[in-house]
Amino acid sequence: MEALTRCCILWFMTTTYETIMSKVRELTRKAEQAKRAEQRRLSRGVERVQRLMKQHGISIAHLSGSSAAGGSKQKNAGKSTLSPNDGRLKVKPKYRHPKSKETWSGRGKTPRWLAAELKGGKRKEDFLIKSK
Repeated sequence: MEALTRCCILWFMTTTYETIMSKVRELTRKAEQAKRAEQRRLSRGVERVQRLMKQHGISIAHLSGSSAAGGSKQKNAGKSTLSPNDGRLKVKPKYRHPKSKETWSGRGKTPRWLAAELKGGKRKEDFLIKSK
């Protein structure tokens, strides 16, 4: 009887393993098909964008806003612009030290030079950059 029980348990475990592995293979096949379909869809999209760009005379330089594309870049007076270096917002300075000419935008941690001046009794407003 014990041998029969072991046999049944072994059969059940083997069947479960085989069933699971069969499903794994099926899911892997479906995932590969979905990946290929997504790649085809993206490829068609890229081709369509390239066709439209050619049709309308648009270059990559136009898309990046480069002045080399012949477009005029408007100046953002006092507004944030994207820095080409790291993708973070570049903000115009708001405060300037009169002697060292160091600047601070007013965002983030207060710089040491300003913290020292504030400790010395000065006000933040004393260091404001006057707009033209």
